[in-house]
Amino acid sequence: GAEYDVMRPGREVRDPATGRVLRRITTRVGTLKITSADEQSATGTLTGGPAQVGDCVGACPGSN
Repeated sequence: GAEYDVMRPGREVRDPATGRVLRRITTRVGTLKITSADEQSATGTLTGGPAQVGDCVGACPGSN
């Protein structure tokens, strides 16, 4: 099956002059390997650290 990085969003990096968020620092938690899927859902196995609410599969919004 397909494999995806599981990422944990961290602190925001802001432009000191404007306060605009430039990016968000992320930490790789582990790898999710898809073991079965259909049109509505998928299941997989996570290797690495434990996942938490708020973790992202693939890139997190605002990360670089």
